[in-house]
This record gives sequence, structure tokens and C-alpha cells, in this order.
Amino acid sequence: MQAGTEPRYIRITDFGEHGIPEGHEFTTPDVIEPECKLFANDLLFARSGATVGKTYLHQDTSHTAIFAGYCIRFRFNPHKALPKFVWFFTKTGAFARWILITQRPSGQPNINKEEFKSAEMPVPPLQVQSQLVAAMEAALEERRVKLAEADALLGSFDRYLLDTLGHAIRCAVSSTVLRKGHYCSRGLPLPPGVTRGYLPRNRWRSYTNPG
Repeated sequence: MQAGTEPRYIRITDFGEHGIPEGHEFTTPDVIEPECKLFANDLLFARSGATVGKTYLHQDTSHTAIFAGYCIRFRFNPHKALPKFVWFFTKTGAFARWILITQRPSGQPNINKEEFKSAEMPVPPLQVQSQLVAAMEAALEERRVKLAEADALLGSFDRYLLDTLGHAIRCAVSSTVLRKGHYCSRGLPLPPGVTRGYLPRNRWRSYTNPG
């Protein structure tokens, strides 16, 4: 098998509420079981643990993928229920309440395959399902854009913080008194008209006025 073509092992810890994040690093299963191979639109349910009921809709078929044994795989007739519509339903409060009522709390929470099969959900006409899926996909894309903007803002916070603190320090120095003979550990010039004073110890040590 060529490098980079090893099957991806899909475990409960690999996917979140919105799927598998980009750039995620997968492990390779020790044993490849053909019956555990994932195909497009297969829906996985976590059957045990703290995240019992968490779901993953498999859509990336660029790599062979194998699902872990503590997941349960379901397939749906697309002429009756769109797999993505079912996946979106598993993100609703109604499904979350069903999980709480159905799971067995003894030991670690778990729900077996037959119990998952007994779960009920509304199944509107396919046209309505498609409209709802489109609306949810648009909402997820808007969320992705907003998160990217927030990440960019947070990424620039360091520069903003340093610039702001630098300005605050300069203002503080101009209103304090520098002791003659001390120097700035960063080698920065003294503010105009300032001859003696001090700066915060956690970032700056002391000032000097060579004159």
C-alpha cells in the first residue's frame, strides 16, 4: 500500500458536533475489517461513553475509511429520508432528550443498535427535507465564516495588546519620574522631556538617560 493511502480509522474522538475538522490527523487501524468500511452518507452513532448519541455523517470518500467498533453505522433509503436531514435531526433538542431518556446510566452510558432503531423522528416530504438541509447548511457556512473572523481577530490580539500596552507605558512614563543613571533593557530612547522614573518590572527593567 502506498504512503498516504492507508485507511482512516474513524473513532468517536475524531468527530465533533459538526464533523471532522480540516487538517485532522487520523490513525490507521491495526486490523482492517471489510464490513466496517464506510461509504458516502453512512451515519455513525456513538453507542457508549460520555458522548453516547453523538453522530457523524461520512461524506469524504477521497480516502478509504474504517469505523471503530464502538460506533454503530446506519444507512438510509434516500428516496424516503435524506441522510443529511437525519444527521441534522440528531443535533436537535428532541433527539438529545431521547438520548437522556434511553441511555442506561449503569457503568458508562450506552445505547444499543435496536434502541437507536426505535428512535422516532418526523419525516416530511423530500422537497421539504431538501429545503431544511439547505437552510441548515447555509447557517453552518455562516457560522464557519464568523468563527474564521473571530479566530483572525483573536490572532491579532497579541499585536493589539502589545501596541496598547506600549502606548500605556509611554503615557505612564511621561507622568512619572525617572531616576537618572538607569536604562531601558530594550534599549529604547527615553520619551521627550523625561529624565527619570520607572516602568513595570514584569516587562521592563529600568531606564537610563545617557546624558
